Amino acid sequence: MLPEMERALRRWAVAVHRATGRRLSRVPGAGAAGGLAFGLLAHFPQARLVSGAEFVMQAVGFHDALRDADLVLTGEGQVDATTLHGKLLMRVLQAARRHRVPVAIVCGDLQADLPLLQARGVVACQTLVGSETSREEAMHSAAFWLEVNTAKLFSKWESLSSGQSRRKVALPT
Repeated sequence: MLPEMERALRRWAVAVHRATGRRLSRVPGAGAAGGLAFGLLAHFPQARLVSGAEFVMQAVGFHDALRDADLVLTGEGQVDATTLHGKLLMRVLQAARRHRVPVAIVCGDLQADLPLLQARGVVACQTLVGSETSREEAMHSAAFWLEVNTAKLFSKWESLSSGQSRRKVALPT
């Protein structure tokens, strides 16, 4: 079944190329998993693909906020191997690193290699799921556990950065 689908998609890409003169299957984001993007590009020649993460970061002024920030506080449901391959968190880490701003993460669960995150600028990571809290409890009372664990994270950061000046914290949405 899969080889048949791949052949059909290749034929469609060739047909679109012949009709539009554009090789849309080679456009980043319009390839194997980009069926919707491919179709939109095929039917709307003036359309262009942009990173959703970058679009939102620009719209909320995230890069401007980084200029004066001492810390980026961000969150993710589960930080795992896929996090470093395109999720919003990776974009936040890249932007913060360019501005030399450390990052703290509050997440539901951590299934990633912490030294790998630290190498990308993460100075603290606090999980909702842990010895005090099961996954079910963390999900059921997420607001409570988020507040508790964010306070723990700030306490860790305060001890790590004692004596340094404070300006503000950048909070990606």
